[in-house]
Amino acid sequence: MSREQEQERIARLREAVKQTKIAYQEPRTAFELLAKDLALQHPDSGYAMRPALRRENRTLLDYRRAVNRLRRLILDGKLPDESD
Repeated sequence: MSREQEQERIARLREAVKQTKIAYQEPRTAFELLAKDLALQHPDSGYAMRPALRRENRTLLDYRRAVNRLRRLILDGKLPDESD
């Protein structure tokens, strides 16, 4: 792999971290607001919060994967596979 290709891959990893973090922030904020508004004593709070929590968890997982790919590059000095 050429130096230019390596730099492009690193840039893609950094961009993936940035984009997944942005994508995570909206569901996290929505969940926090919903939790505050409903207060856990509300009888339907669990039902209402479940979809928001799923969205938050899904985007958090994507963010963690992106960070781990970049972390492996930094710590191991190896470019991870695109599929990781």
